[in-house]
Amino acid sequence: MPSQPSQPKKGKASVRRMRLVLLVVISIMVPIGYSAWGQHAKLKESNAQLEELQGQLGAKKQTNAKMDLELKRMSDPEYREEIIRSELNQAKDGETVFETVKPVK
Repeated sequence: MPSQPSQPKKGKASVRRMRLVLLVVISIMVPIGYSAWGQHAKLKESNAQLEELQGQLGAKKQTNAKMDLELKRMSDPEYREEIIRSELNQAKDGETVFETVKPVK
């Protein structure tokens, strides 16, 4: 009868080694997983803050564009005169200003 190659027996020492390796792997993976979970939460918070700030930036850009337009229009003497008449209730010399009074209800 030909001899078959003997297979190593798995004894108690081999099982202990496997348990030790498993324990080491788990003890390394738990803190890594915890850290990754915390980073994920921070990333979501940062993304929400970024979206809010981008919205604010868009609003500020619109306001800035309106103000730039107003500044350009202020260089026109006719526009300035219109503003002075409407907002400051001023009139040219010799003009008569008529104001209408809204009835009180």
